Amino acid sequence: MIPFLLLCLADFSFVSAQQNLFDTPSELTLIGTVYDGDTRKPITASVVVEVKNFDPLSVETDGTGRFAVGVPSHSLCSIKATAEGFEPLYHKYSFQGLKQLDSIMRLNLYLIPVEKVRLEGEMLSSKDNLPLTCQLKVHRNSDFSSQDSYQVCTGSYSKALTELGWYILEVSSPGFLPVSDTVWVMNCNRRTIRKSYHLKPVEMGLTVQLKNVYFNFGKATLAPESYGELDKVAEFFMQNHSLQFEIAGHTDSEGPDDYNLYLSQERAQAIADYLKSKGVDSSQLIVHGYGESKPIDSNLTSLGKLNNRRVEFIVASNMRQ
Repeated sequence: MIPFLLLCLADFSFVSAQQNLFDTPSELTLIGTVYDGDTRKPITASVVVEVKNFDPLSVETDGTGRFAVGVPSHSLCSIKATAEGFEPLYHKYSFQGLKQLDSIMRLNLYLIPVEKVRLEGEMLSSKDNLPLTCQLKVHRNSDFSSQDSYQVCTGSYSKALTELGWYILEVSSPGFLPVSDTVWVMNCNRRTIRKSYHLKPVEMGLTVQLKNVYFNFGKATLAPESYGELDKVAEFFMQNHSLQFEIAGHTDSEGPDDYNLYLSQERAQAIADYLKSKGVDSSQLIVHGYGESKPIDSNLTSLGKLNNRRVEFIVASNMRQ
């Protein structure tokens, strides 16, 4: 019995015929068409047919995606179809138990596109809306520590996403603050996703609050969860090596003033030490603890205190000037 293929990877029907399309001693002719599994349009592909005790036979489809080969009847046959931009299809067919009049088998092969979604858009300066030359890094959720792709884009970009899941995008350009974004690709229904980014220029006095930087309670010891964010900061500082940055530590109003001043200084120093360990030149860094003297929120609520406990970096000067 010929197995029915799940997921519609291939389907076939039988017709009667008097002769094969190829002049071979075969008793069975395979006539197939290779399709794009998404659009259902025929595509050009390479097809390799293998039968035990016979040499493999390679054929190319014609302009309509069709191919035809002769094989021995009552045999086991393996077919592999490949095409650029598509995942290869490999399947085994059993032609045992065919009726005497069954001399032609028709196969429809559907190849799955490698590209699930195309991500495209523009990269512009938020100040004047002019196009920027940027570095684009794309990380998949399966392994955030490794870089899946990298490209340099001028003004616009176009990137093929080949897997379903969660992607993290990082856009950077010298002289501009980097931008991070996330993209969910849950299915292939939406074939193009447009994402444009406006990068903020780095100017004197620019203040950026560091997110996802954590310390042990009441201490200046960095928690390991902080390393990923600080690694990005280190890369940014090294890309802008002519700039000097102040690392500013702040606390809420809990505890003695002198202790808060000490703690904020130590936390800012811990961050500076980490950045230097990642290659940032010490001449780029100024460390200053402000304690509770510069709150940005009320110290009367838990949320307000949380906002006041922060570390910032400030663009202090251009060392080339």
